[in-house]
Amino acid sequence: MPKTFNVFLSYNRKDEPQVEGIAERLHSMGLSVWLDKLKLRPGFPWQEELEEGIRASRAVAVFVGKDGLGAWQRPEMRAFLDRSQRKKIPVIPVLLPGCPALPKLTLFLEANTWVDLRGGVTEDGLNQLYYGITGKQVTRTFPVASSTSGKTSGQLSPWKRWGLVAGL
Repeated sequence: MPKTFNVFLSYNRKDEPQVEGIAERLHSMGLSVWLDKLKLRPGFPWQEELEEGIRASRAVAVFVGKDGLGAWQRPEMRAFLDRSQRKKIPVIPVLLPGCPALPKLTLFLEANTWVDLRGGVTEDGLNQLYYGITGKQVTRTFPVASSTSGKTSGQLSPWKRWGLVAGL
């Protein structure tokens, strides 16, 4: 088990299948992920291991689904919000598919920019989550039609992508 993790995943048990899928995708993007189901060792006090996971993580993703925050998410989130003030650790609300249009977040969590996956777990959404976790934007190469040759090449910046989407 690595001594530090890129991200701690805090979730309501009812959202476990979705969060497990996201954990796999984040891992495939090269991130070390703390997920209780994978990191809590049988035979040891789980609260202590949970605390160790919180201390060892450089970011937290707080997942919110249709059933809102789970019982243990609140203390996890409070611990991370406290650490975020002292150590500049990002606390990222992640709105899952099925989350209401106006999710019930705590006032402190509500103040943070969230990642909106309510429309589905997309590559763009995961890239936003990766950016929140690492502070590094994911750059992707998109084919762009050349006005002279008709060939595709180049890279489209996120700002230009947004302009294209907004123009549709």
